Amino acid sequence: MEVVGYILGILVGIVLGLFGAGGAIISFPILVYFMNIPPVEAGPYSLIIVGISAIAGLYAHLKNKHIDIKVSLLFSIPMIFSFYIFKYWLLPLLPFTISNFRTMNITINHVMLLLFLIVMSVLVYRMFNASQSDKDETPNSSANNTLKYILYSSLVGILA
Repeated sequence: MEVVGYILGILVGIVLGLFGAGGAIISFPILVYFMNIPPVEAGPYSLIIVGISAIAGLYAHLKNKHIDIKVSLLFSIPMIFSFYIFKYWLLPLLPFTISNFRTMNITINHVMLLLFLIVMSVLVYRMFNASQSDKDETPNSSANNTLKYILYSSLVGILA
């Protein structure tokens, strides 16, 4: 199975190269199901994979001024902070076995995979139902956008 995982990893690399950093969501199930890495560890590993590939393409985008450093920091700092707090402070407080349902133990790994399924389902739904009216909305004030960036990036950090 690991050989299939490595082949799929190469395909994720191609996807990362073609489409950008969205490959973390693809690498997560590969790490869990083909490389036998527990979901609790696969999340950070997928972020490392995307981080390395993003750093590889960073120079050209900085050179061409395609990156707004202020917005990048506004998104990155709360995300890293919330990821650290959740991963190293809150997640260890959760019991490994959440519940016993008949003959099956529901573990934190099951909950994480269910959460992954829910997030993927919402993303697919939003992608297929994106409308032009979403793009034509007038932007909010700068303060509202800043708060929105902080909230979204904190949620991304927790989900990661």
